[in-house]
Amino acid sequence: MYPEAFVHAAIIDWFSRLFIAPLDIKTLKEYRTPAFTEFLTDLGETLNEPNLTTQIINTFNATPNKEIEPQLAHQYVSLFDGISGPNAVPPYESFYMNDHGRLFQEPHIEMTHTLSKLDVSIVHSCKEPADHLALELAALAEALRQQNLIFIDALSLRLSQWIPQMNTAINRVAKNSFYTIILKLLILYLSSFNHLVAQYKKTIKP
Repeated sequence: MYPEAFVHAAIIDWFSRLFIAPLDIKTLKEYRTPAFTEFLTDLGETLNEPNLTTQIINTFNATPNKEIEPQLAHQYVSLFDGISGPNAVPPYESFYMNDHGRLFQEPHIEMTHTLSKLDVSIVHSCKEPADHLALELAALAEALRQQNLIFIDALSLRLSQWIPQMNTAINRVAKNSFYTIILKLLILYLSSFNHLVAQYKKTIKP
């Protein structure tokens, strides 16, 4: 069994939920609890980046829910839903993996196949293509729960190949936004996770 697979799956699921839709008040209330603050603090210490997680904690705790919800929703819609035109940051692998920024390219086809192999279906209410960042993260979390090392390895690698380009784009237009901080934390987490996967593979007999 892959070590701490379900712990990693839960963390990756958390990142996925942050990028699939704006946060609602119910979720924000959960993120203000001492238990969640402890989780973020531990994560920051594990990744040697306590300043990043402290910024996230402060975002959740410094402003009342009824005020922070529309602020974060505005950031989300402006960045990821395309309403800001050239300042939008598409959360799709296809956009970054071809020279013309086209969607529904080879990554979308590959991820559709991957979701099928993992026996995962996208809920009807979600209209996003399979290579959306949140769906790729959800697939990785599911691969961990299934203990499917082939897909764990493949998905963690593909995410690490294109997310840095998305990070460059978001820093260009919204350097200090909440989602810029979250994406930076995700990149650090995936780097640490990939290192653990590589170490684990060395222990497996061929």
